Amino acid sequence: MTTVGHMMVPKEGVTNIGQCLGDENWEKHFDFLPVERDAWRQLDNAGVLDELQRIADGIVSEHEEAWFNRPDLLGVVCQEARNRVPSEASALLAEIIQIAQIARSRGSVVIFAS
Repeated sequence: MTTVGHMMVPKEGVTNIGQCLGDENWEKHFDFLPVERDAWRQLDNAGVLDELQRIADGIVSEHEEAWFNRPDLLGVVCQEARNRVPSEASALLAEIIQIAQIARSRGSVVIFAS
């Protein structure tokens, strides 16, 4: 599986997210979801990445970083898009919705980073 990045939620107790993103062992600081390239392309082809860009701080793209400060809104956008994308992309959106729910329960953000 080739990934373009990860959707991440800081674990409880993480206070300096930026520093943790730069940590060589960043995985220990985040709950994360690998974003597979084929599903990412399907989202792009369906215009979903443009929709995500409208609610993100940063750039929703490979080799970039974006922060979703409203995980509830991220979940809504992903849910609305699920019915109009191929099954692989729909499965990814379902997992992003779960990540958004975790972030919301922690009062945190969701980060996409590659």
